[in-house]
Amino acid sequence: GYTVRRGSICVVAATHALVVQRRSKRLRAFGVAVAAAGLIVIPLHWLLPETAMLSLSYPASLTAITAGAIYAIGARVNDACAFGTLGHLTGGRLAYAMTLVGAALGASLALAYQPLRTFHDTPVLSRLYDPTPFAWAVLAVFLGIVLVTIARRGKVWWQDLRGSEKDRVGPFRAMLIIGIFSGLLYAVMGGWTHMGLLSR
Repeated sequence: GYTVRRGSICVVAATHALVVQRRSKRLRAFGVAVAAAGLIVIPLHWLLPETAMLSLSYPASLTAITAGAIYAIGARVNDACAFGTLGHLTGGRLAYAMTLVGAALGASLALAYQPLRTFHDTPVLSRLYDPTPFAWAVLAVFLGIVLVTIARRGKVWWQDLRGSEKDRVGPFRAMLIIGIFSGLLYAVMGGWTHMGLLSR
């Protein structure tokens, strides 16, 4: 919650910055979050496979592409993604609660529409499920991303802690923190986010 309120972590804002302003900083910060979460979740799964589970992998199918496009339209109308919505809600903008209502209604309509039930994609185990050479290579890439980020920005982060703007958290630092704690929470309790709760 602290990081969501102080860092620019909305994927809608990040995409807008890339497309309109030609600035990729916010979008690249999502890569840092993925790398940080991966460094937590994957080794924990290998060490404690019964406790820390990896998500199943779904194919890049027409269903996934269609669902992604529908989500993108909703995010554009809403002017916030899932995390952005959470950020607005924690900031006191309670109108964003209607986003959760809309998501629940949309899911209910999809489940009620019988033909949609036949379009579920068959999941498979993640390629990171076992410590194969490929999985180790992915971990090495994740570690490289995090180390490069810290090496390039660590000095500025340290200076910021002692400055007057210490309450602000830039996108890279915000996403690193969110990646670490999201990874821990996912490893411990799976779908912990408000979207996971809504899905259940």
